[in-house]
Formats: sequence, C-alpha cells, structure tokens
Amino acid sequence: MAAGQYTLKEIREQPSSLRRLARSSAEIGELSRVTAKQFKEVIFVGCGSSYYAGMVGEFFFRRFTGVSASALPASEFIAYQRPTIWRCLAIALSRSGETTETVEAAQLASRMGFEVLALTNNEKSTLAQEAAHHLPIRAGPERSVVMTKTFSCLVYGVQLLAAGVGVAQKKKGADAFLRALESVPELSMKTIAGQTERVQGLVRKHLKLRTIFLGSGANFPVALEAALKLRETSRVSAETFHFLEFRHGPMAEVSDDVLVIALEPRGESSPKHLELLREIAEKKGRVVAVTNIHEAVEKSDDLIELPSSVDEWISPPVVIAPLQLFACFCSLALGLNPDKPRHLTNVVKLRETSRSRG
Repeated sequence: MAAGQYTLKEIREQPSSLRRLARSSAEIGELSRVTAKQFKEVIFVGCGSSYYAGMVGEFFFRRFTGVSASALPASEFIAYQRPTIWRCLAIALSRSGETTETVEAAQLASRMGFEVLALTNNEKSTLAQEAAHHLPIRAGPERSVVMTKTFSCLVYGVQLLAAGVGVAQKKKGADAFLRALESVPELSMKTIAGQTERVQGLVRKHLKLRTIFLGSGANFPVALEAALKLRETSRVSAETFHFLEFRHGPMAEVSDDVLVIALEPRGESSPKHLELLREIAEKKGRVVAVTNIHEAVEKSDDLIELPSSVDEWISPPVVIAPLQLFACFCSLALGLNPDKPRHLTNVVKLRETSRSRG
C-alpha cells in the first residue's frame, strides 16, 4: 500500500463531500431558524482541528448574525466553565463524535442548562445521540489519521449555519453570503485540480525550511490548521501568526531559511497584507502567497493561485485544500507516511477511556 494514498485520496474527495453537505440545505435552514429564534449566545467547543473549525464558526457568527459567539477547546470549557447563560447554545464539533473531552463538554453544557447541537461525521456516535440537535456533515469515511475533508466540511457547515441564522434574522449581507457559499464545492475542485502540480514544485523548492503561516479573520484558524497538518505529517516546526501582528516581534525570525506561507484571498485588508509580504521579502524571507490578488499573482512565482471569485468570506474551505496537499507532499518527500503520523492514531485509549483525535 503506497504511503499517503489515503490522505491524498481524501483531500481530493473534498469537493464531493462539500456537495453532499450543501444538499442538506433544508436541515441546515431549520437549525438556523431555531438558533435565530431561541438563542442569544453560541459557544463552539471541540479539540484540535475541530476546535479550529469552531473558531471559524465564531468569526462568522460574529460577522453575520446577532448572536454572541465564542470558541473554546473542549478541555478548557470543562476546566473553566461558567454559570449558565439564558438561551445559550453549545455547538460541539467532532469528526468521530466520540472525542472524550468534546463529549464531556457537551454533557456538562447540558447539565448547565445549555442546549447542544452536535456537528459530526458519525450519526451513530455518542455525541450525535446525546445532543438535542445533530447536523451530520457527511464527509464520508476518513481512513487517514489526519483530518482533511472532515475539517473542510465542519468549516463549511458552520459557515452555512451562520449564514442561515443571519438570513433568518434579516441581517445585512447574510443573504448574499449564503448565495456565495453555493459556489464553494466547485471552487474547491478547481483549486485542487489546478494547483496540485504547483504545490509539488513548492515542496521541492522549500523542503526542510522553518515554516510560518499568516492568516487574518476567518483564515487565521485555517492557518493554525495548516500548521497543524504540517507538524502532524512531516514532524517539522511550524508557527502561526495573525497577519499584521507579525511586525510586532515575530519579524525578527525572518531569514533566508524561513518560509512564510500567507493565506491572502481577496479582502478589505489585502493592501496592508501585501505591504507586509513585501517587507518580509526585502528581509530575505521566502514568501508563498495563497491568493487571487492580481498584483500578487503578477509579481510572484512562489504562490498558490486561487480562483478569481474566491473572497475572504467564502475562502476557508477552499484555501485549506492546497495547504493540506503541501503537508502531504512534504511528508512524502521526507520519506514519511502521512497516513500514519508518528505517535498519533484515530483513537487513543487512556485508562480504559477511548480518546478520539478531533
């Protein structure tokens, strides 16, 4: 069995997985209407990649709804829970639906008076069965240990939910956001098909460099996920910073043995971000922009090009796919097997308790 075959296969299956989730529009719409009507606050909980997806959810709920939102690692929710807040919804995210901390956080939330909505890839899981509401993300089986298509579906799911809540509340921009999200599966397919060869070339050029990811807004947690994929699969150092925070200390790290991968789909802050990338290049840092901004595409050979219609609002499940490929190809180039990362398994058993990753 070839190394990495499951990881690569599951990355390439993302457009199909996203299409299946998009066909759940009636289910998502009903959950959105209930959320818009009944809840004043949402708390996202999850572990690892699922927590990062929750951070994306927090961003879009804050942007497009009138519901207050926050995201916490499930373990932090358990350790530092606060008194029940009236009309509060806990959204628990988990690939397996058996992640110990996430299940415990959901159970605790229920005891505290929260209502619980679970997003999982396993309709028969403990989390799905115990939650008051369940949205199956329908990513399909994931045989690789690392989470790829499930992460994208969790992200797409929370985007659709936020857009739906905003539409139900008649919030400005929510309807346009929901319509724009319809194009995500097709844009994901174009990105994966069009950039795979380029990503392989970037891996050959920049292999073994220290890697820093930059992201902003909803793409900051996506940058965190990209760094996690690189650490999991390739055992290399990877850090993540908010774009403009990079000037405030981390700039000291820039040298010709540092690779900066910048998640920069077209957005309102793009001019400031591009100026920062120019500063990094002037200091001999190596920069790869994941972008569709004409100026960046025109002036750089080191880029991963996004379809022109991708903007910062719909970009998270599109942007992550080529970065998953980057991690997978790095792992293979280093003689490793990204399907089976060292010290990691789908389920870790501790003291007779099954603990699932993400």
